[in-house]
Formats: sequence, structure tokens, C-alpha cells
Amino acid sequence: LHVTVCHSHDPYSSSHDTTTQGHSLGASYATLFYAEMIRLFDSDFDKPSSRQPGKLLTKDLYTFGSPRLALDDFTDVFAMAMDAHDGSSWRIVSAGDPVTLVPPVLITDPKFIHLDTTWQVSENAPPERIKSERNSHPRPPLPVIGVNMSYHSMLSAQSSVYAH
Repeated sequence: LHVTVCHSHDPYSSSHDTTTQGHSLGASYATLFYAEMIRLFDSDFDKPSSRQPGKLLTKDLYTFGSPRLALDDFTDVFAMAMDAHDGSSWRIVSAGDPVTLVPPVLITDPKFIHLDTTWQVSENAPPERIKSERNSHPRPPLPVIGVNMSYHSMLSAQSSVYAH
């Protein structure tokens, strides 16, 4: 995607807003791609972005059912970039989705964590904001759930979002 976007982007054309989204492992890739697009096209993220001709504006990121993908350093830099960025990052999880708990976080070895701005959706309850895993040492213990992959489908997430 990186090569395709960079080679297809015409620097002399009008500005383009882009939205990035992904599901499951694709959500992890979408997050990494989004971070790279901010780095490349909003490389001066410490300054307000301007709508210049030919500017590719990386707007919002939507991920559904993403596994954990980042170390603390990445989440800190990502948060700093997002604070100055003109878009938003939305991480949406279905209640009971086991993929969002992968890889497991052990209190003794907290490696991979989720990025911020997480909303849990369910067909039976309104969306609920989930507490951040950033800067929370030791990590909270994992909830014990049965493995039910039906909660991991895009249909499950969409149904839950539109139910409320």
C-alpha cells in the first residue's frame, strides 16, 4: 500500500483526504500504514497541517477486532502524533471477541498493547469506552472468556454499532 499510495499520489493535484480502516490482522496493518502515512505526509506533525495543493491528508483510522500490535514506545509516539494531527483513531471491539486479547498480556511480561481510543460495542448495551492499556504497569489481568469467534466478524461489529 505504501508504494502504491506514494507512486499514485500526484503532488500537483488538489488535496486528498484519506481514511484508513481494517479488520482483525488487517486492522493491525491498517494502524501501521496509518502511522506511516502520518510520518510521510504530515511529517511536520508538530505544526498544524494546512491544505496545500497536492497534499495527501491522512484523516481517520477505524479498526475493528484488532489484536495488540504495539510496544510502549510506538504508542507514545503515535499518541504524540495524534495530538497534533487533524484526524482521529477509532479502535472498535465487539464484546467477547477473543482476537482483541491476542497476544496475551502477562503482568510479568507486558510487551504488546493496544493504542488508545477504544470503544467496546455490543448488541445488548450502548458503546462503552475501554480503559487504555498505555502507561498501566502492571497491566490488568486478562478477562477469562470462552473462545467464540462469532464475536470477531465485521457483521457483529457493524450490528452492534448500528444497534445504538
